[in-house]
Amino acid sequence: MLRSFGKKFVVALAVAASGCQSTGHFYDVFDDCFSGCHDHMEAKCAWHRVSSCFREVENYHDFRDGFIAGYIHVMNGGGCCRPTLPPRKYWSLCNRGPDTNCRVISWYNGWDAGVAQAHQDGIGGSPIVTAQEIYHTNNPYPIELPEDLRRPVSSGQAPVDGEPVQPESDGVQPDEGDLAPIPQDFAPPAEQYNPPANPAAATEAVLKIQNVEGTVSVEETLTPPAPPRLEVPVQ
Repeated sequence: MLRSFGKKFVVALAVAASGCQSTGHFYDVFDDCFSGCHDHMEAKCAWHRVSSCFREVENYHDFRDGFIAGYIHVMNGGGCCRPTLPPRKYWSLCNRGPDTNCRVISWYNGWDAGVAQAHQDGIGGSPIVTAQEIYHTNNPYPIELPEDLRRPVSSGQAPVDGEPVQPESDGVQPDEGDLAPIPQDFAPPAEQYNPPANPAAATEAVLKIQNVEGTVSVEETLTPPAPPRLEVPVQ
């Protein structure tokens, strides 16, 4: 019998190894199977170590199943959040009723006990590094920033919600108590911008500009014609 089983296993392995994709799929299935068996055996061993403490609980077998499920949950990198639904056998159509509700409660109580026992055994921080540990999600404590990322905040100037955040000092702004620097004059030099100071200079400038054929006279430029005068007849 063992020889026939060995032959079947070798044939199945050869068929699965016929291609790279098939080999990868076979390895995934093989690894999942052995990992599940290993985790289940570890959880059952933990349960046997502490089962004598739970002899008096109601629905002993459901409590045991919940304990094993909670222990495996922590081994796979899970936290302390309970699953939304118990296993399907508790909420299938044939098992609904008051008795099943009591069994579900016992299962959840066992799940909590299994999670606590796993953390007590030091399973919570072992083989799998989770995103919660890397990125500090749901971290109950404030995270210390490195020195190069910290922003100095002066006393009494904490930002308030709804108010615009002032830009940080870039070395140009003076320190508190010092005088502000004199702003630079961006106007052009005086020799490039010298408007006339009196009407005579303005007239000479207009004469120079109008000294071109086809332009209007100086008088029309400086003194526009007055509106016509209306004479009212005397009655």
